[in-house]
Amino acid sequence: MPNWCYTTYRFRGNKDELDVLHDKIVEWISSSTMKTDFGDPWLGNIVIGAGFKDRIDNPDQDLNIRCRGTLADISDLSCDNHGDYSFDLWTETAWAPMAKMWDLVIEALELKTVGFTFSAEEGGCEIFWIYDPHNYGDFKDEEVYIDASGDNKVEDICGYYTKKTAIEILNEFFGTSFEKLEDFETLCEEYESEHEDSFISIHEFEFDNELGD
Repeated sequence: MPNWCYTTYRFRGNKDELDVLHDKIVEWISSSTMKTDFGDPWLGNIVIGAGFKDRIDNPDQDLNIRCRGTLADISDLSCDNHGDYSFDLWTETAWAPMAKMWDLVIEALELKTVGFTFSAEEGGCEIFWIYDPHNYGDFKDEEVYIDASGDNKVEDICGYYTKKTAIEILNEFFGTSFEKLEDFETLCEEYESEHEDSFISIHEFEFDNELGD
């Protein structure tokens, strides 16, 4: 059984083109083109809807498109204070984000203005990636994830932060004055050994402009 990668995508572009993409995605996951354990939300339904059925499980790795997973949810279009339109969607996929399929979908629909960013997490393989090739600045406040569980005190620091804020929170928690995230590694290990059923782990997101899968 795979580890599941949880990815948040944000699509940006011209409103009319985003409407086309959003409507097509919703249409393609409204029914299944072939039977799978994933059901209608299977990402393969989107790949097939875009005309790339032959690229699913293709033995040619240059052509193969990975889509083992589901679309968990999709938001409506929104407009920010600058008049820029976007919508988000969330996927659960085996091991990795499987983001290349979205480039194919955008190309197939001939959407000239649409681009996307994503933030992906799969803790088992230490995947903490942010993809932002267009420098939209999405997820800029989520540079670090502090995963913490146990008593109320430690659970209060669990969350997503900028690197600067994460260091401040950890210094306050441990009563230290460190300047680097790696300086807290030993303290986290000691805390776990000294507090039964508690842990703190620090995950810094890697900013990468390569889709990678």
